[in-house]
Amino acid sequence: MRATPRAAAPRSAHAAKSAKPTNAAAPAKAAALHPRNRHTGRYDFAALIAASPELAPFVGPNPYGDLSIDFADPAAVKALNRALLLVQYGVRDWDIPAGYLCPPIPGRADYIHCLADLLVGEGSGRNGGQSGGGRAGPGRGEGNGVRGEGRGVQQGGANPGLDTGQGALELAQAGRGPIPTGPAVRVLDIGVGANCVYPLIGYAEYGWRFVGADVDRGALANAQAILDANPDFKAAIELRRQPAPESIFRNIIRPGERFDLTLCNPPFHASPDDARAGTERKWRNLGREAAPGKGPGQGRDGGGYGDKHGRGDDPRRGAPARLAREHQNLAATRHAPALNFGGRAAELWCPGGELGFITRMTAESAAFASQCRWFTTLVSKADNLPAIQRALARAGARRTVVIPMAQGQKQSRLVGWGF
Repeated sequence: MRATPRAAAPRSAHAAKSAKPTNAAAPAKAAALHPRNRHTGRYDFAALIAASPELAPFVGPNPYGDLSIDFADPAAVKALNRALLLVQYGVRDWDIPAGYLCPPIPGRADYIHCLADLLVGEGSGRNGGQSGGGRAGPGRGEGNGVRGEGRGVQQGGANPGLDTGQGALELAQAGRGPIPTGPAVRVLDIGVGANCVYPLIGYAEYGWRFVGADVDRGALANAQAILDANPDFKAAIELRRQPAPESIFRNIIRPGERFDLTLCNPPFHASPDDARAGTERKWRNLGREAAPGKGPGQGRDGGGYGDKHGRGDDPRRGAPARLAREHQNLAATRHAPALNFGGRAAELWCPGGELGFITRMTAESAAFASQCRWFTTLVSKADNLPAIQRALARAGARRTVVIPMAQGQKQSRLVGWGF
């Protein structure tokens, strides 16, 4: 039985629009978390421990007297994720091997809800959808409302600017924009990883069907084990191995196959040394030393557990959590020191870093223009937006959108395009 949807208060729909490339790097200011995100409030540790008792040893008061965990402890982070996925999304027996990316659940959920908003901007003539969103899969909780602050779609020409339209927000708030739900919506996750979190949340929230692709056999084997333990999810999520690491959509999207959305959280760094330097720099900013075997890493994530209060040591508060929430390190990168929080080489870095990966993605997407409605990716570095805009123009993208995202002091954005 689905929980009663919780109405979300409408947020400002104002968004600065411009076709000038110089404005692409300054989208409208994002809200803290998407209104439909199940992690907007404080964690109910009593409920989480009741459902997942193995979390209990890791929970205690932080310096502000609030219950929390030590986010520098990878076992604690994994135990929290396991409890959140069970309580909020109905995922049983979630686990990842040592060394793999342990993702921040709130940030992952935000991406999924922003994708739903993107579909609202177009509507769906195929499955009818369900107004206001909410749960279509087997999990628990509530969700409603559409996030403001520049939510929407820009229908542009062949040389688009990256814009922050408000069409989806206006449609949904006017009651004319049902969120497409159910198995008719198909989504491709590029880099599904061992954690399989995007498809798990996307199916639980909206009942979408997913294909998860990865180059790593070990990651796919673990993701399959998670699905095997959750038959409802297994029926909706298919895993495919990418045999050519230099390819993104080739070998994955099959002839005649169509997707409504693709999603990707691209590698952030350009080299193992770059990844290690990012980790050390962030620790120095906190007056702490990054040493082998300790400390969270700077990874490829678009958000995590911080919140607007700027206070540390809480799952969604401030500077120390701003590092820990990324949940990743360089442990599997043999050229870098072993740190906590996981992250295989392919998850953390690639030639050219984030911009290089997204540039290759945009170029390759043109070959599949008729097989996907919206290609999307997270972009962590705002400075990369002008170059991404140029790459989209070269690829012939006819519509683009930037959706601002933020968790605490971490600013990110979703870039989407279509042909």
